[in-house]
Amino acid sequence: MIARDAAPQTRAVVAVWAVLAASVSLASLPGVDDLGLYYDEAFLAQQARDFVEPGREGLHAASVRYVELFGRPFAVRNAAYLGSLKSQLLIPVFWLAGADVVTLRTATLATALLALLLGMLWTARMFSPGVAMATGLLIASDPGFLYFGRFEWGPFTTNLLCRTAGLLLLTIAWQSPHARRRLLAAAGGGVALGLGVFSRADFAVILGAAALGAAIGHWRVLVWGLRERRGEIAVAAGGAVLASAPMWTAAASLLGAGGAIADRGGLGFRAGVWWNVLDGSQFLRLMQTGGLFEGARDVDAPGGVLGVAFLVALGVVGADLLASMRRDPVAARTDPRRWLWITTVLITLAMLALPGAVRAICRVTMVGLAAGRPSMASIRSPGSRPAACAGPPGSTPATSRPIPAPRLFASAAPR
Repeated sequence: MIARDAAPQTRAVVAVWAVLAASVSLASLPGVDDLGLYYDEAFLAQQARDFVEPGREGLHAASVRYVELFGRPFAVRNAAYLGSLKSQLLIPVFWLAGADVVTLRTATLATALLALLLGMLWTARMFSPGVAMATGLLIASDPGFLYFGRFEWGPFTTNLLCRTAGLLLLTIAWQSPHARRRLLAAAGGGVALGLGVFSRADFAVILGAAALGAAIGHWRVLVWGLRERRGEIAVAAGGAVLASAPMWTAAASLLGAGGAIADRGGLGFRAGVWWNVLDGSQFLRLMQTGGLFEGARDVDAPGGVLGVAFLVALGVVGADLLASMRRDPVAARTDPRRWLWITTVLITLAMLALPGAVRAICRVTMVGLAAGRPSMASIRSPGSRPAACAGPPGSTPATSRPIPAPRLFASAAPR
């Protein structure tokens, strides 16, 4: 985890990203409005549209909390577990380009591609430009990324952006030889991760797993950091707490919501959902059940071999890490693969152990559902005209064109 003078390498990584971004855009944007919106897209966009087009009383769901800003309703929390970051980021986009399906999904794709760039830059710092380019190619060609980069189910791309921005900025804060730059990067990284928690509360599961993975795999590095980087750590922690503050004010409601999902399937059910996510069949199952998790396991759907590939890759990397500890214990202590491996395992265990976590982490880190969920047209007051973001009113899974089931290259670990 050493700093690099990598300006030429960074330019090469950015150039590869630009090619990937252009390719993804050319493949994703034509016909991006062919499908009507489903519930999550419509719900998150609705709060932004209400700010841009005020005077639409009665359209807020009961769970939405907002304040008046310039005489307009500015959403601060969409539900007990769901902040309004996605909705807030859409406000300037809708203001400039109008509130319609093309604008919404183009903004979603732009967020995903920006997150991809930051993730590649982080990978270049931690490993090498070559690894960063390969990582970008894998993610950009992942059907899950291509699907969720357009048809967002929950604030997936927003949380992905928070993760990659936080990782990159905190790494700069750790590596930079310049004190002022370290403090600024630490503040930005802390705010980015805090905004992830504000965006959706279960983002904290990923942060907790990452922190525990660092404590298990790199405790000597952490001890050094507490001695040499305690100012940066304090600034980052403060930024995270401040940015996530709106979510903590809903802690009581969040605990109540957590109790309500405590009976959502036993360990066997959660393990089955996790495996179906890995083999790519979970989202085909959900499309065929109309988005109902409870019946997805009963659907006969083909799956791929990526679940097996994930377990094999996890075993191979784990074995190599053990071997490296024998070959060169000093270098192994700072090998970032150790942290990534432990964090991946911890997040996987959290998904299996926590009630409702499989579906929650899928929303945060993986890929989505199908078309045919309620459109924005179904969230309007009687007698009003259909919302600009609405798809065909009354769309159902039986009448909407299905989207091929995504398959994944990676686990639920932070990308």
